[in-house]
Amino acid sequence: MAKKNIFSYDEAMREVEQIVDRIERGGDEAKFDDLIGDVEKALKLLAQCKKNLSETEKQIADIANKIDEKDD
Repeated sequence: MAKKNIFSYDEAMREVEQIVDRIERGGDEAKFDDLIGDVEKALKLLAQCKKNLSETEKQIADIANKIDEKDD
């Protein structure tokens, strides 16, 4: 059975931070030829994080609404 790929906000942000650190530090770890790929990957991760935050915000609002409905 295939393992479902579960998105982790924390892991994605850690990876973005690593990419940014690597680019800022330069040196042997930051190769100019990898720059476009690194930036593209970071932007994709940030887009996933934004989507995840929006979904989480909606879930929290739904929970709050259910609690409010129970109180009425």
